[in-house]
Amino acid sequence: MLSALFDAELFGHWWFEGPAWLEQVARIIARDELPVALTTASEYLDAEPAAGTLAIPEGSWGKNGNNDVWLNPHTAWTWSHIYAAEERVQQVAAEAKRRCGQTARAKERCAAPLGCRIAKQMCRELLLLESSDWQFLITTEAARNYAEDRFLTHLDQFREVDRAWHEFLATGNLSPDREQRLSVIEQRDSLFADIDPQLWATTD
Repeated sequence: MLSALFDAELFGHWWFEGPAWLEQVARIIARDELPVALTTASEYLDAEPAAGTLAIPEGSWGKNGNNDVWLNPHTAWTWSHIYAAEERVQQVAAEAKRRCGQTARAKERCAAPLGCRIAKQMCRELLLLESSDWQFLITTEAARNYAEDRFLTHLDQFREVDRAWHEFLATGNLSPDREQRLSVIEQRDSLFADIDPQLWATTD
């Protein structure tokens, strides 16, 4: 097995052709005549269970080799919001399991499609809120105002979607204005179409 690990930042502002290059690599490997195949780490471990584990000490590529770039007096305020949002998503995932069915990922298994939509969008907003770029940009002051604005935008949208979830639980529906706002947020932040909120659900 060969692992090819890349810093995701490469496939963006440092190398705008990166995603196109990665697509071509995947297309070449997918050819029938090639005796290799792509897999994920989880798929490989399912097929070939690990023989052991390795304890790796905490470290970072950031300044001083620690986490100071991401957690410091200038960024501490972001983490209080992130931790609260993470806890809230765990609660919503558990509620969605009871209200919408076992999973919100597959429409055919979802008993309440609107609830599935809302729960999935909450997870998307959480992932965007958790992006470590925000703290990095705040600390380095490379684009501090931009990073703070983006963080606060996703926080506001997370809270909007949470209010939609409360309304859905109370009424089983959304007001036209709130449904319209949910659609706008979904269109703006549409990553991971098949995101599964149950990945955040705590075990019983």
